[in-house]
Amino acid sequence: MHLKDGFNLGQWRVYPDANRLEGPAGEVTINARSMDVLLHLAEHSGEAVSRQDFSTTVWQDTVVTDDALNWCISELRRKLGDSAADPHFIETIPKRGYRLIESVAPIEADGASCAATSGTGAADPDVDRGRGRPYVSRRRGLSITLFAVLVVAMAAVLVIRDRVPETSSTPSIAVLPLADLGPGDIPLAEGMHQDLLTRLGQSRDLRVISATSVRRYRDTDKSIPEIAAELGVNWIVEGAVQQLGDGFQVNVQLIEAQADLHRWARLYRGDLTAPDLFAVQKEIINDIADSLRAELTSSDKNSAFPTENLTAYSMTVRARTLLQQRSESTMRQAASLFERAAGVDPSYADPLAGRANALFLLHYYGHETAEATLPRARELAERALALDDHHARARVVLAMTHLYLERDMPRTLDILRDAHRQQPEVARGWLSWLEATSGDLERGMQRMDEQLQSAPFAPSVHWSLSVLKLCAGDLDRALALTERAAELSPGYGAAYLTEGQILLLQGKRDTAIRRFELALEDFPDTEPEAAAAWLTAAEIAAGRIAPDDRRVEEILQGADPFPRAIVLVALDRPGDAIEALERVEWDDLQTLYTRYHPWFDPLRQRPDYSALIDKLDRWWGQAG
Repeated sequence: MHLKDGFNLGQWRVYPDANRLEGPAGEVTINARSMDVLLHLAEHSGEAVSRQDFSTTVWQDTVVTDDALNWCISELRRKLGDSAADPHFIETIPKRGYRLIESVAPIEADGASCAATSGTGAADPDVDRGRGRPYVSRRRGLSITLFAVLVVAMAAVLVIRDRVPETSSTPSIAVLPLADLGPGDIPLAEGMHQDLLTRLGQSRDLRVISATSVRRYRDTDKSIPEIAAELGVNWIVEGAVQQLGDGFQVNVQLIEAQADLHRWARLYRGDLTAPDLFAVQKEIINDIADSLRAELTSSDKNSAFPTENLTAYSMTVRARTLLQQRSESTMRQAASLFERAAGVDPSYADPLAGRANALFLLHYYGHETAEATLPRARELAERALALDDHHARARVVLAMTHLYLERDMPRTLDILRDAHRQQPEVARGWLSWLEATSGDLERGMQRMDEQLQSAPFAPSVHWSLSVLKLCAGDLDRALALTERAAELSPGYGAAYLTEGQILLLQGKRDTAIRRFELALEDFPDTEPEAAAAWLTAAEIAAGRIAPDDRRVEEILQGADPFPRAIVLVALDRPGDAIEALERVEWDDLQTLYTRYHPWFDPLRQRPDYSALIDKLDRWWGQAG
């Protein structure tokens, strides 16, 4: 009997067909995709399962970001009462994946168990397993009764068409992933979803939820009011895209979220050409904007079609999706695919900007040197802007090359502010972070708070804001944010490292040490010295090691002066710590810490600290 028919997992009974668990906490249900992940882990119990394996087996041909798997693992741990720090069910294997460590045995028909056997196949999301009968989900039903849904929805519109609900001064909206009804080799649904988010995000009259945060609802069985409550929005857009021979059609519904009432539902059709795709997108955007009384930018109203080549467009959509995953392999694949798209249509700005962004990210994540990637990234960004001077993504990449090649912070901020005026959602993250880095912590926190409202399920945004709150001395808020980041992305080493710093400052040294140990296990290879320095500093503060301990000496003799400064503060040697910081070749995070981190408060009373900050400002091209 296969595991998909049911299996025991320690004290739990798992019923994959029903998306249901029974155990110490009673009966609980989980998302169908999370059950697919658990089933795959169970079929490989005791083995490390890589992210790539999940991608090819569980998601198969669907390209998703790492956040999808992180969310599934997080949900499983919550429902099983497990934790990443002290796992009893799912263990994070640094740089390898996840492993199910609890025993697994299939459930026989009579309820008895026998030795585990392997099973194949994942739960069918189109069957309501708990009731044992077919059902039509809110979104998958579009594939069966597309026209019927439209008729019913339009009937609802006739009833409420004159009813305009009260909205806030800035309406908030989430565009759920569009169902892809196929068939066809062109990623119509993904491309349409990306473009709707991009173009809606250009309006300052709307708060648009980011792709990262809405993607988790791709296969959800949650109701519209539940989704809206989780995202904090008052409007939802959902729909489906279908290729029909040489044409396509798009069903779109605008829903007043709290009441779960359709404002309207409309069917758009066109020939399967790039101009028709963009024309339909523009029509949908205008319909949504008109309904919500949102003003679009003049550039978006009057923009020409970005390309007339459907092949180049398809390649660009696939490359964007790959780039969102942020692994080295997918970033390199994306860069190559963007290059091919630009070769097919040299007048298309998006693949040029996309490849520029991929090259920049390969450097930012430590996979390439600045010299190997950033000059080329700048050239591509400038070429994209020559084709489309409103291209916000190209401006962001151009700004970051000024930062990392010339250390020109003023020029970087000027370009980012231009990009932010054109498309806030593209530029806000970097702008908020670098405004704080340059010395305006309050402004940076304000913008990052706005970013969090638009990306409520993005681990990196939670972590970034936690760092800024830590620097501002708001330790309780910083701790809550970094814990949420780790919950959203189990194994997020930077979150554990920041959490340890907060706990250390709160005097919870033993707990801080455990967090630093966890960070040291999971942290990327490019930053082991920082994790080791914080761990050593905490052990010194807790009295676990003496100042002459071997590990202390190794850090003090190390080549990197910033970890040395961290440990010197723990040793109560502020003068030596300032001397170490004067030798730092600062990056953005080290700059924030040097300016604001409470750990360095003992240095700020010294007269040589002001000289240190003047030197830091000159490093970034700011007037001292």
